[in-house]
Amino acid sequence: MRHNNAVGRGRYGSASYNNVAGGELAADILWSKANKVDYVPLVFPGFSWGNLKNDPTLYNSIPRDKGDFLWKQVAGAKLSGAPSLYVAMFDEIDEGTAIYKCVREGELPLHGNKKFVGIENDLASDYYLWLTGQAGKWFHGENGFSVTKPVR
Repeated sequence: MRHNNAVGRGRYGSASYNNVAGGELAADILWSKANKVDYVPLVFPGFSWGNLKNDPTLYNSIPRDKGDFLWKQVAGAKLSGAPSLYVAMFDEIDEGTAIYKCVREGELPLHGNKKFVGIENDLASDYYLWLTGQAGKWFHGENGFSVTKPVR
């Protein structure tokens, strides 16, 4: 399970995810099943190094792209044979991985040079909760889902 690229520290981005899904991920899932090892792929909506590295230029390092990045991972895992997902992280707005309901980007206060990653300005504040709910429906066997992100 080797997911390494220019994004750093094993994280992939939207452009590099195709190198993971279908190839490495499918092989990891097959190996895990053959060896009776539970394996749950991680999906996350985006990521920001800005606060962790105390560097505003690294803010929004892996953009959320209005859920496109998250859904790309959901579809990649499903089509690679994953039986379930681990969605990260429910509450990490400082790292840009939060899926819980929070304010939009334009409504977030700054704290010194720290900036939280809110929901995109034109999305509902619960959008990522809704989108992960759609992923859950797909993984629980509901039809009508595909690589195309659902429309709310």
